[in-house]
Amino acid sequence: MAASTAYIAASTNRHPQAADISKASLTAFGSSTLVALWDISDKTDRGVSETLPGHEGLVTCVRFISDVAFASADDRGTLILWRKLGSQACIPYDFVDEQTIPLRGRYPLSLALTVLPGSKVLLLAISGTDSKIHIWARSDHLFVHASILAGHEDWVKTLEFQCPTSEGQPLILASGSQDATIRLWNIEPWSRPSTAPRKDQPDGLSDELLDAFEASLGEVGDGEEGGRQISLKRHILTVKNDQGSSQQYSITFDALLVGHEAGVTSLAWQPPSTESVPTLLSTSTDSSVILWSPSAVVAPTKEGSTSIWINRQRFGDIGGQRLGGFVGGAWAKDGNEALAWGWSGGWRRWTCTSPAKVAHEEVWTESGAIGGHNGPVKGLDWSPTGRYILSAGLDQTTRIHGAVPSLGTDDDTWHELSRPQMHGYDLLDVAFIDPLRFVSIADEKVARVFEAPGNFVDLAEELGVSKFTESEHNRPLGANVPPLGLSNKAMDDG
Repeated sequence: MAASTAYIAASTNRHPQAADISKASLTAFGSSTLVALWDISDKTDRGVSETLPGHEGLVTCVRFISDVAFASADDRGTLILWRKLGSQACIPYDFVDEQTIPLRGRYPLSLALTVLPGSKVLLLAISGTDSKIHIWARSDHLFVHASILAGHEDWVKTLEFQCPTSEGQPLILASGSQDATIRLWNIEPWSRPSTAPRKDQPDGLSDELLDAFEASLGEVGDGEEGGRQISLKRHILTVKNDQGSSQQYSITFDALLVGHEAGVTSLAWQPPSTESVPTLLSTSTDSSVILWSPSAVVAPTKEGSTSIWINRQRFGDIGGQRLGGFVGGAWAKDGNEALAWGWSGGWRRWTCTSPAKVAHEEVWTESGAIGGHNGPVKGLDWSPTGRYILSAGLDQTTRIHGAVPSLGTDDDTWHELSRPQMHGYDLLDVAFIDPLRFVSIADEKVARVFEAPGNFVDLAEELGVSKFTESEHNRPLGANVPPLGLSNKAMDDG
C-alpha cells in the first residue's frame, strides 16, 4: 500500500537567523533538529511540504545561497549545504579554517557581510554584547579591524546591509538593538577635500571638535534617563582596490528609528525594485512588526530637502510583550508579503493587497500561515468521526488539526483549527470522549475535561471540516478566565 505525506505541523526555533526565504518564495526554517520547507507560493496552501534530517543539534541558522541551494547550521557546530534537484539532497563539503577573529571576551550576536561599492573588498560587520558595531575589511586575504560604530545603549542583536540599487546611492547598514532602537549608517566612497575649509565655516569642524561634542552628549545622556547619543563623526576606511592603490570610504550615522517598545530582534530589507522606496522590516519582543521607509520633507536649510524615516506600516498585537513577541522576520513574493515568527514557533503573514506609490495608501491584510508544537508531541487522538485530530505536547498546549476542502480542487489541505488548552504544566496525553469533548493529563497529576464552545462548532462547519446536529449547536458561545479566577467560565451570546 502506497503512503504519502498529507500534513506536517512544525514550529520554528527561537533564533532570529533560524529561517530564510528564497527569491522564489521557498521558506526553509529550523524546527528542532530538522530543516522544514514551506512553499509560500503554493496556491493549494499545503504548508510544510517536507522536513530534512541530518543535524544532531538544534538548527540555529538557515541561509539561501540561490533558489535551489541553502545552508543550515546547528548549535553543535555542524554546517550542511543542501541542494534541490527534483528532490532534496545533502552535499557535503570540506571547509578550511582560514582566520579566527578575536572578540576580546564579547559574545557575538549578529554579523553581516557585503562588498564595498565600486570595489571587490569584503566588509564584515559584527555586533555582540558590548553595544558597539565592529567593522572588519578584508585585505590580503585576511580581515583586519577597520572601525567601531558606537551609539547603541544595549546589545546589538541584528545587522543587515542594503546594497545601492543605482549609481550615487550609499551602502546602508541597519543595526537593531536591545535598547528598542534602530540605527542607519551610510557607507560611501570619500575623498579628502583638496583645500582646507575656513574655520569660520560650518564645514570646517574637525574630528577633534566633533569628538569633544559627542563626549559632552554622552555626559548628558548618562545623567538623564533615556538619553541617546547621536554621533556626528565621519569614520574613514582605507582599503586596497584591485589595482593595488588605496581607496577611502566614509561611514556616517544617518537616522535613528524609534517606535518599538522593547528590544529589536531582527531586520530585513525589502527586495529592491525600480518603483519601490527602500523599506526596512523590523521585529521586536513587543509583539510588533514595523515597516520603515524614508519620506521626503522640506528642510529649513539651503540644501532644500532631506529624507526622514517614518513608521510606514505596523502589524502584530497591541498591548506590549506577549509570549516573547516576534523572534524574526523576512520578505516573500518580491516584497509583497511580510512574514514573522514568534516565540512559540508559529508564523504570521501579511499581504499587500493594494500596492500604491504612496506608502500610507497601501492596504495590507493578514493571511494564513503555519505553526506547530514547540516541543515533543506526547499525545494524539482522532475524533470519533475521524474528521479532525487532537495533539498534546510538552509546550503545554493542545491543538486541533483538520482537513479543509480546497476551492476548485478535490484535495483537502490540513490546518491547525484551534488551540483549546494552554496549560501551566507539560501535557502528556489526550483522548476524545465524544466529538466535542476531550480529556487531557499533565505533570500536575490531574485529568481535565474540556468541552468545545459554540465558536469551534461554527468554525468547523464554516470551513467544511465537519457537520454537527442541532443539539450540538446549543452550547455557550465561548469561555474565558475571569479576573482572579483559575477556571474557565462559559460565555453566552449576551
